[in-house]
Amino acid sequence: MPTRTSRLGVPTNILAAFAPVAVAAFAAFAFGGYYAGLIPSLLADNLGVHSPTAAGAIVFEAYGAGAVAVLATRRLPSRAAMLWGLALVVPGTAGLLLARAESSLAALAATSLVGGAGFGLCYRGALQVVQRIAPDDRRAEVVSCFLLACFLGNSLPVVG
Repeated sequence: MPTRTSRLGVPTNILAAFAPVAVAAFAAFAFGGYYAGLIPSLLADNLGVHSPTAAGAIVFEAYGAGAVAVLATRRLPSRAAMLWGLALVVPGTAGLLLARAESSLAALAATSLVGGAGFGLCYRGALQVVQRIAPDDRRAEVVSCFLLACFLGNSLPVVG
């Protein structure tokens, strides 16, 4: 059996369609990365909650809201899901700032639902767009580039 070389790449003829989708996924995953990486610190430093269980519950709430949003909107077209997801990530991010400024666990819980749903919708919609625009013979390398944008969004803003 011949070996295949794995590679990353986006064909130039779909680059204009791919770039905004990758940026959207980066933004959504930046929100998700914040939750996974920084919620325990926000709870402890700003809200006085030092329980790992509470931190896990807030992260679970956000990611659970994303999963429910994905399942509940299966009939929503991919582009609409991506755009609605981005639209929900914005107030989700603003809610994080409000929860921090007001030291409000209720605001954090509410924003977890909104931002988490946006994260899930954006990811689902963006991945579907990438699947649709990628040529059959290069789908794996295009999806790999998309996932690279997701993982960079998940980690770079948290580190920065």
